[in-house]
Amino acid sequence: MTKILNASEASGEGIAKSPIAQQVLSGENIVRYITTHDKVASGELVRGVGKLGAEVKNTRGFAGGNIVMDELPSAGKLSIGAHGLDEYFVTALTDEPLKVLDLSEDIATLGGRELQAEQLRRAEFLDGLRAIAEDPKVSDSVRQVLNDISKMSQEDIMALRGFSWATLFSDQPSNFKTLGAIFRRIAETGNEDAMVKSFDLMNDIWDFDVISNIRTIYGETGGYLLSGKKPYFGFVQAEIGNALAEIADPTNLGPNVAKLLSGIKGTDETIAKARQQLEKAIVERDCSKEKDGDKKGYGIFIPINKIMYKLIELNLAHDF
Repeated sequence: MTKILNASEASGEGIAKSPIAQQVLSGENIVRYITTHDKVASGELVRGVGKLGAEVKNTRGFAGGNIVMDELPSAGKLSIGAHGLDEYFVTALTDEPLKVLDLSEDIATLGGRELQAEQLRRAEFLDGLRAIAEDPKVSDSVRQVLNDISKMSQEDIMALRGFSWATLFSDQPSNFKTLGAIFRRIAETGNEDAMVKSFDLMNDIWDFDVISNIRTIYGETGGYLLSGKKPYFGFVQAEIGNALAEIADPTNLGPNVAKLLSGIKGTDETIAKARQQLEKAIVERDCSKEKDGDKKGYGIFIPINKIMYKLIELNLAHDF
């Protein structure tokens, strides 16, 4: 939950500085977008929002804490995103090209410095997975998953460097030519803890603004995940799915549009919602520790006081 809270804070700061983003995320522009969208009446847009909300579950936790979209956001344009049950109107806060990490990119197609750089990142990733697996505080199930992944990934890297014998004794030669294949294998184990730890490690190694093709994790294509570490996205929360379903009925358009507008949260409310979810997660985690008798403090460390002070400092109150 810290990811979405940090992203909400950065979003609020960015919107406050951008008249363009304020206009894009205004109630007037949102109503125009919804009432003129050609996929509302057919129900296609409603189904699309529903699928975005299911991506945390579909990717076995890979998308947890991050907003997922069906298109790459751009400055001056309104788009829709979701994180679980929370839905957002989104725009980019920069017109500079975004750094996109494509989970479907085949490392075998790279050459020269690109290949060398990717090999170094993969090697660092594997070292990190092994370090996590060797941590005595990690569960046996996570340890087994990460050890298996790092072993097979190492075989691929050695093969790419010319050591073809590295895969002679592997049951799956050329295991992971893409990052998506690595995370798909983790997803197949059903171990969300291993998935989250692997995602966080990747997030520290690869420099990206957006991850594309996250649906390769479960055998499909498409899907964009916004980095919670980059201040390039502005968004406000709204009850989009329900509003779209109701607005699809043209006989009651006025009241349904009014309901949509009343459900749009300003940036301060969006941050407050993220904070509430974080506090709830902390309480649930602590209760779980007490119930299990776990007094070792193996859970995540969350600097809650720092977050609170930051929220007070921002003092974001924008009326959209």
